[in-house]
Amino acid sequence: MFEQTRVNLEKQYEELQELLDHNKEQAFRLFLAQKESLLQGLDTLVLQDEQNQQTMANMEQELLQLKSSLDCESPAALLKIKELDTNVKAIEDFYKHLKKQICVDNKRLKGLENSVRQIVEESKELLTRPWKFAENITFDETTACGNLKTSADKTTLHCTPSGPQKQYPKQREEAAATILATQFFTSGCHYWEVEVKNLTGWTVGVVDQGWKKRRREEALGQDKSSWALQLDDGMLVAMHDDEIEILREQNHAERLGIFLDFSKGILRFFNVDTGCVLHTFFAKFKMPVYPAFSIKNENTNIVSLMLCKLVPTGDLPVETAVTDIQIPL
Repeated sequence: MFEQTRVNLEKQYEELQELLDHNKEQAFRLFLAQKESLLQGLDTLVLQDEQNQQTMANMEQELLQLKSSLDCESPAALLKIKELDTNVKAIEDFYKHLKKQICVDNKRLKGLENSVRQIVEESKELLTRPWKFAENITFDETTACGNLKTSADKTTLHCTPSGPQKQYPKQREEAAATILATQFFTSGCHYWEVEVKNLTGWTVGVVDQGWKKRRREEALGQDKSSWALQLDDGMLVAMHDDEIEILREQNHAERLGIFLDFSKGILRFFNVDTGCVLHTFFAKFKMPVYPAFSIKNENTNIVSLMLCKLVPTGDLPVETAVTDIQIPL
């Protein structure tokens, strides 16, 4: 499976490189054609200038001859003078408009530049996928509430129906199965993924440091200090400050991607399997924020939520770590 994925990725990047090389070749062919056209135009102007210079030299000679050998009042002399005057005006017009003629019409070149610039900007937007900022996060078991237990590597969360349950105010008992990540963020861009398949109810999001201090008072998304995406009874909703927005997602995600741009105040949720954006929060983060997770207690079954490994940790051979890690697209 991993080898086939690697081969497919290499083919796709090779195809992308071929498209870029072909586009570059076409762009420079157009550039060279414009350059040749300009140089040909300049060559024509140089030739006309040389012809005008020769014409002026001939005219000077003819004027001298007129002065010395002809009666300026004779019809023949007047006709010759009129012809010379016409030639002078033609030459004057040529040099009068010469500046405009030698000015390079760079509209086509600018259009070419703009087209390539647009390709670059759109490519940046496409290539700057969230997983560029991927990192591994772990659960902080000291923040676990209810019947939540973590695996030894702190990447899998279990909620068991057995055992005594801690008591919380009835209106907030849904907050009893919440846990935070060990990592917190104060700047920059970050991306992590969580697997939620086989879960009928889950909540995933972030909370700020203020929420952490009073975490047993509010469930995720019910105050100004937390932002969350929740699936409950088949309904997918976005929640913040106790406001709920119902989302139209036909196939519920089995793997969520969460992108955080702390500086710009962007929190975005993805369906990793389809690449679709599920929801985007725009906020002003004033305190450190922690990834947060909650599992609905099903009372009869053990349910699990898993943090996905996105960055090799060195426990695989170097070659394997580079080529055989499945990167979500």
